[in-house]
Amino acid sequence: MFWVGALLMWIPAIHGTIVGNFDEARNFFYGGLLGLFFVYMLALAQSNRTAIASRFQLLIMLVLGYVFLPIYLTLPHYFSIGTTRFTTAYLDMVSAFTTTGFVVFEPYRLNETLHLWRASVGWFGGAIVWVSALSVLAPEGFSGGETRDTKPIGSLGERTTIDRHAALQRNIRAFIPFYFGFTLMLWVALTSLSVAPFEGFIIALSVLSTSGIVGQFDLTSLTPSVPVEALIFFFLCLALYRRRGLEKREQLSLSTIRRSDEVQLAFYLIVSFTALLITFQALNSFERSEGGNIFDFSIAIWSNIFTLTSFLTTLGWVSAYSDMVQVWGGVSVPAMILLGLALIGGGAATTAGGIKLARIYALYANALHETGRLLHPSAVGYSVNHASTKRRQDAFRAWVFFMLFIITMSLVTLGLALAGLSFEAALVGAISAMSTTGPLISVFENAQINFTSLNWFGSSVFGIAMILGRLEVLVLLSLFNMQMWQR
Repeated sequence: MFWVGALLMWIPAIHGTIVGNFDEARNFFYGGLLGLFFVYMLALAQSNRTAIASRFQLLIMLVLGYVFLPIYLTLPHYFSIGTTRFTTAYLDMVSAFTTTGFVVFEPYRLNETLHLWRASVGWFGGAIVWVSALSVLAPEGFSGGETRDTKPIGSLGERTTIDRHAALQRNIRAFIPFYFGFTLMLWVALTSLSVAPFEGFIIALSVLSTSGIVGQFDLTSLTPSVPVEALIFFFLCLALYRRRGLEKREQLSLSTIRRSDEVQLAFYLIVSFTALLITFQALNSFERSEGGNIFDFSIAIWSNIFTLTSFLTTLGWVSAYSDMVQVWGGVSVPAMILLGLALIGGGAATTAGGIKLARIYALYANALHETGRLLHPSAVGYSVNHASTKRRQDAFRAWVFFMLFIITMSLVTLGLALAGLSFEAALVGAISAMSTTGPLISVFENAQINFTSLNWFGSSVFGIAMILGRLEVLVLLSLFNMQMWQR
């Protein structure tokens, strides 16, 4: 993680040299050079030791990486801005690395080189999320993996050091080329659709990592284009389904994706809310005697689908047609619906945050089963078997995580309120941080937060909340389990 972060600094260094931002280019070049020298010296000092990858060590390294690596990534960012506190710049880097995407600084305060750096860190954080979720978290029963495995949680970590190391290396070799290739494909496709190359590159980095980071623009400021949003929508679907075949080498097909519980639940949520919204918008348009044509109706449907999917995958972008739909239908997608979708989140072991679709489905399936037992208590189909036992276990684990998530979110809300924010701003900020959906704040007019004016306590609460939302509360709580400390 450290040496990749050091190499990543040379991207804004090259860009700054090309466009004439020589001060920023110098800061990032020296920062990357210093980081590579530090990693080399550390590797040289550790060269005669055998690495031991126990389950505890993997988790503690991942947690410490999210705490300390942003400090290093902040250094050239902080010196390039020059007019801010280090804690504020650190909060910006934690926001990017956890793929939250808070707008910590006003866009005009940062030049293109610094915007590129924020998007690159978000893209790097998305890669770390996906690889660590597939190799470390999901096999240990985290990141939604506890609702997928048939083994008890306590036996999920019974893997040898060789198995863990081999799985990590295999997933890196299998995933990173696809991640890089998809980013390049989206960038080229956006450029071919007349999107400016720099803006298209920022969009590609943000979409693949679902960070929602933009430069001195946003999607609504671009010329509305259905093909552009359709491309973004297609790549957003990667955050709704995780391919477990990276480790098991199973074949991926359209039928397997369609049969996925997560994909089906996401489809029902998006279709249901879209149907409800378009009905209300159409009735409101006819009541105002504006009517409209089939084009307005189709654009409204597409705008609703795109916006709902964007917040469900915790990207947090509003369709560029939202203003047009607002004029035609009198209302766009309500902010409370977007807040609820961001809380639900995307697929397990993906870059999306939130509670995750797998856990929501486990709770829904168990509730449906128990309702059926209440209506038909003597039915033979509801007898106790392995499937029903597995369903109850999944629901119990999902409920435990849900309660921990809500309790943590309440504590974060209280902490932000103590830091001086209003209740609405504290609540929306806590949900945005815990679900890693930074742009969610912008859709609430009464919940705008000036991050640069936050004190150290408020910045610390936000930073802890984003790390907890990214790694999930169960990961940190498991580190206090004494069994995790045993070899």
